[in-house]
Formats: sequence, structure tokens, C-alpha cells
Amino acid sequence: MSWEVQRGRNQPAVEPSILVRAEPTPTLSPKGDVPLGEVSPEVLQSLSAEPKVTGAKAHQLRGRPRPTDDVAVGLAWQFQQLVGTGPLPNAAELEAKAQSLEDRAFEVLAILTPQKIGAAEAAFDTWFTEVEAKSQRGEKLDALEHLTILHILKEQLFNKQPELAAYLPRLEVVLGASDRHFAGKERPLAQALKEGLPRRVIRAESKDAQKIHAAIFTPKEPGFAAVMAGLVKDYVPGPEAALVAAGILASLFSGAGVELLAGAVHGYLLATLIEHAIHEHIGHASNKTLEKLDGILGRFGPIGRAIKEGIESTRFSHAVIHHGSYAGSYVDRFAPREAALPKEEIERRRAEKKATLEDKASARGPADVEQLKLSDYGRKLAHALRNALTVAPVTALVTLFSGAIANAAGADLGGLFLASSVLTSLIFIPASNYLHPYLHMTKEEAFEQAGPVMRRFLETDYVAHVARNHYVHHRDAQVNQNLVAGADYALGYKASGVDVIVALRKLGTFY
Repeated sequence: MSWEVQRGRNQPAVEPSILVRAEPTPTLSPKGDVPLGEVSPEVLQSLSAEPKVTGAKAHQLRGRPRPTDDVAVGLAWQFQQLVGTGPLPNAAELEAKAQSLEDRAFEVLAILTPQKIGAAEAAFDTWFTEVEAKSQRGEKLDALEHLTILHILKEQLFNKQPELAAYLPRLEVVLGASDRHFAGKERPLAQALKEGLPRRVIRAESKDAQKIHAAIFTPKEPGFAAVMAGLVKDYVPGPEAALVAAGILASLFSGAGVELLAGAVHGYLLATLIEHAIHEHIGHASNKTLEKLDGILGRFGPIGRAIKEGIESTRFSHAVIHHGSYAGSYVDRFAPREAALPKEEIERRRAEKKATLEDKASARGPADVEQLKLSDYGRKLAHALRNALTVAPVTALVTLFSGAIANAAGADLGGLFLASSVLTSLIFIPASNYLHPYLHMTKEEAFEQAGPVMRRFLETDYVAHVARNHYVHHRDAQVNQNLVAGADYALGYKASGVDVIVALRKLGTFY
């Protein structure tokens, strides 16, 4: 079977911002006569509506490609600049070229979603033609170019799209050639799709490539063993890993260090379990659960009613106020869903949504109005000290019980173990008050507000992992993912897919 790709030849370089769509429309079919679909205005609007990412360090904020009036023309123009002839580029130009290629791969990934794939033909053809030509010249593909093709084939994204399905044989050829470059040997296509890039290869690639690779090969709803195996497999030690490892090893050479370390591990387990329980059974308590509580707590008179009212207020603050505040935009509180509206209309709707949430709180009573203000519309805990004083006695009792069992088995755990465990068990409180708000900001906004220590923490892989989990929870509130990662791995976990990473990257926030 022969393949033909028809394109305009010897066309002058045209700045895409003055065009509406690519001309001529490329065609692709076994006979070369099936026109490819154009990118719809809706897709263009959705792709251009995301906020720009600027500021901070280049390696922290992956700049979005320049806005264009048409995705296909934009990709074509960018590639023309990237692969055109000219003087040998210097190191800075090579880095900029690599970054632009990575940005193009991400933009293609963005349009290859179930909601937009039907209108992706022209943009994909523009991108893939350049990647295919690169492969045919014997050049090694960028890791994200390779992973984009691998993702398409592995998830069978094109199989039910007649125009896009025509690309499949060519995609397989390009992936096979690219896999030989990366793996250093010939591998069957099925093996490449099943195993992905060798670990030694992916660990040398960019953080974005590592995250996309992990997302491609992580089961959507893995069990505890699969989650832990994936975390170990995908973990790439950073500079701080050596310091942490040295600290842990040093603690093992003294009795006090062992107690402190054992207490911290014990307290972390308690913290993640407590947060999971509070988040699921209070923050997102169902009406059925509240009805059961009403029957149980009603037997305890005023104390029982006070407890029930506290649970209902917490549920309202989190599920209604917080999730409602970010229902339109994950990084723009109170914003409407329609991001392409005029600025004045967005501000009007933002004020309207804020007023609506305040009216709902007022209708419930003064206590809920106070909670709304103290919690900054559900972005943090309203009564952090009260929460700590409530939780600490419980975790102290559990720790004393665990210590007694360990001592009976021959351990020597005392006050340091107790103190370390209780303090660590409360870390979900600072996580809620000091980390959580930054997850709902762009990186630029977060780095402007955060201090030096917090900025360093926000750059860690742990925050990136928690940020992806939190976004998944906001997209599906039934998925109970924690700020203190751990319990959700065993009690119901939904991994971050490629679409999550692409969405968070486009939003310019943490991922």
C-alpha cells in the first residue's frame, strides 16, 4: 500500500498569527484523496483559553508555545523555524530547540483527548510529518515525541477514527525506529508498547518525559502492591535524596535516633489514615451517612447535636464551598467555566459565584459564615489549633498502645517515640493550611507568594505527586486522594493519566 501526503510546496514562511487556518488543507489516504478535518473553533478556543506560564526558573516553568489563531498553522510555523537551515546553533539555541520540541509534543498530547480527537487531524498531521521526516533522516526522536507516538498506539486512540487510523502503519514504523535508538537493539512492537523505554534511558530524560512515561504505564486504578511497585520503579533520586538517606542512616546509630525515626514513621501512618478518614467520611460525607449520625448522636443530647453540627459544617465548607469555588477553574477561584469570555464578564461572574456561596453559608447560620471566612472559602482549616488538640490525644493513645506491643516484643521505645509520633501525626494540619492553597495557584503566583523554604519544598517530587493526586480528586470527588500520601494507595487510588499531566501543565501549576 502506498501513501501520499499532499502539501503546498515552496510556500513562504508566514507568521501564523495573521492566518485563520492552514492552507492548503493536507490530505492523507491510501490514494491520497481524503481531506483531513480542520481544527474546530471550539478546540482552538479550549487550547488558547489556558493561562500563560511565565516567570520563575526555566526548568521550573515550562513555557507554553506562543498563542496562535490556528493550532495546525502554529505547529507548522514553529517546526519551520526549528528544522530550517541556517548557522550551527549554539548550546543555548539547542536547549531552546529541545524545549520547543517538547512543547509541541505536549500540545499534540493536549488535542489527542477523547473530547477533541475528532478535530485533531490537521494539527496532528503537521506535527507527525515533521517527526516522521526526522526519523527517516536517521535522527533520534525527542523522548516526548517518542512517548506521544507510543501513547497513541498503546491506548489505541486512532483505531476508531477513520482519518486518523490511516496513520497507524506509519506510526508503527516511526516508533520501531525510535525504539531501536533508545533501547540500543531491535525489539518487537508489542514489547516496546508493553515495557516502554528502558529505566536507564528514562532516568536520563527530563522530568516531563519521566512523568508522561510513568502515566502511560501506570494502571488507572492500581492496587496497593502495583502502586508501590510503580512508585519505586519511577522514582528518580534528586540531590536532596542523599541528605535524607544520610540523616536516616545516622539516626540508626543511636537509641534516640531510632526512637525518633520509628515515631516519625508511626506518626506518618497515623496522619495519612486520619486525613483519609476525615476527608472521606466528614469532608465528603454523604446524606445517608449524616442521617445515620443523626440517629446515633441524637441520643447524646446537646453534645451529640454539637458534634453533628460540626461535621455538617465541615462537609459544607469542603464539599460545597471549596469544591464549588474551584468548579470553573482549578487555579482561578470563583472563575466561570467559560474561560474565553471577555474580562469584564469573567469578573462579573466571579463576583456572582462568590456572592452565591456566601449566601449559602448565610442561610445555614452565623457559624458557617465564620467558618467560611476563617477557612478562606474552604482553602484551609478554620480551626487548626482545635483540630490539633482533638487529634493529639487520640494519636497519643494509639502510639502508647503500639509502643507497649513493640516493647513487649523486645524494643526499647519511650518518650521520644511518643513525642515524635504525635507531632508527626498532625502533619495533615500544616499540609492543609500551608501546602493546599499553593496547589490551586499557577507556579508563577505560588513562587511570588511563597518564602524561600516553601519555594524549595514546592519544587520537590513529593509535591508534584500530591498535586496530581489532588487534581484527580477535584475532577472526581469520589476519588479520596490525600495531601499526606499513603492511605489512599490501599483504600482506593486512581493514578494520574497523561491527560492529567497535560492539563496541569497547561494550567501552569504543579504536576
